[in-house]
Amino acid sequence: LEALNQVKAQDSKIKIILNSNGMSISKNVGGLSQLLETLRTSKIYITIKEKLKKGLNEAVEFELKKIREALKVALIGEDFFESIGLKHFGPVDGHDLRSLEEAFKQVKDYPYPTVLTVFTIKGKGYHFSEQNPTKFHGVDKFDPDSGIFEKPDGTYSYSELFGTTLTKIASQDDRVVALTAAMPDGTGLSKFAKQFPERFVDLGITEQSVVTYAGGLATMGFKPVVAIYSTFLQRAYDQIIHDIALQNLDVLFAIDRAGLVGTDGPTHHGVFDIAYLKLIPNMKILTPLDGQDLANMLWTVLKERGKYRGPIAIRYPRDVEFGNLEEICGKIEIVEPFKWQLLVEGKEIALLAVGVLAKKYLDIAKANAWTLIGVRSVKPLDEEMLEKIFETHKYVFTIEEGAELGGFGESVATKYLKDYADKYECRLQVVGIRDEFIPHGTRYELIKYVGLDSTNIEQIIKKYVMKGVRL
Repeated sequence: LEALNQVKAQDSKIKIILNSNGMSISKNVGGLSQLLETLRTSKIYITIKEKLKKGLNEAVEFELKKIREALKVALIGEDFFESIGLKHFGPVDGHDLRSLEEAFKQVKDYPYPTVLTVFTIKGKGYHFSEQNPTKFHGVDKFDPDSGIFEKPDGTYSYSELFGTTLTKIASQDDRVVALTAAMPDGTGLSKFAKQFPERFVDLGITEQSVVTYAGGLATMGFKPVVAIYSTFLQRAYDQIIHDIALQNLDVLFAIDRAGLVGTDGPTHHGVFDIAYLKLIPNMKILTPLDGQDLANMLWTVLKERGKYRGPIAIRYPRDVEFGNLEEICGKIEIVEPFKWQLLVEGKEIALLAVGVLAKKYLDIAKANAWTLIGVRSVKPLDEEMLEKIFETHKYVFTIEEGAELGGFGESVATKYLKDYADKYECRLQVVGIRDEFIPHGTRYELIKYVGLDSTNIEQIIKKYVMKGVRL
């Protein structure tokens, strides 16, 4: 909107093609989408427009454009784009190439900033995607003949678990409110939205507004839960700092797609959230070790909000896990969310693995008699356990599915140098995602690509300890 507002003032001749299909990822919401939908569904206007065009040559049709546009206003109402100084043409059938070519020729040399509205059907050409465009927005492997996605039997996604758990909590606490930015399906909140529509807020692709809205709810005594993908939460960074953290408001951020997201591609990798959140005062960051841990953390934070105050982020991956959602919800319990977990007790070498990565290293830790710590809280650090690790081990490796620069390992290194270097002699190494953008691939492929698979972790630790090879 800020850019559109400046177009006329800059004397621009820009041509904007507005593809309107009634969808972003999920169904569109908000005033602008309603305006476009009115235009889309105005069959009277579209029918009259087509009849006007038939039998008229191009020159006459162009000269009569003012009559047609006046007709549009009369039937539909004032045009938003025209009101801010942009000439608005259309709608045009986006699946009719001849009509598109004609419209493009018409607006190409128009001496003013111009918007051409093109109507399309999301998923056009494939029956199953037309029927369920949200599901087919970004896909993993599926059978093209049946439209059925490949998913191992007996598994659930972290997004499904989040939505199911939050719905259960909300059924017992009417102060819980779920918010998202055009992602009710992707974040697992569709069930919540159906069961508690009055406590579900979807503001469209407006992450900044969603975060500020949540802050307002927190000041009124509600328990807002903001579910946004890690990469999209970056858009609301200013609001997180000023509207939430500065006021130390009780907003829970459910950060989906944290870490490597696989087939969503390089724009969606959630590898920066630890770095950009942990430097914010009052912010706390939790990293559950598995699905049960995620459910327990959600339950604990929301049930005991008076104990765990201020903004809290819980980050979890785009991944599936074997298990049963009903069984997990049936075993939910209050936990100590900011305490790390000793998974394997060894000697000399300790691995501090963040979140769901930790259990990937169980076998190598047992085989080599290494200590393995499941890091459930990135901020604050579990200082009691951390000091014990420094006291009893010669080598400490931090491992995280996030950027090394500004990440968890950097926090541990800083803590060691500041408080423990004079007390304990320990060699510390940080393992994470290096200073580069990660390409497209499956999650399994990308874990190996960045060197976080258990085979590579075992090799680099042995090389470093035995030969002094730096990582």
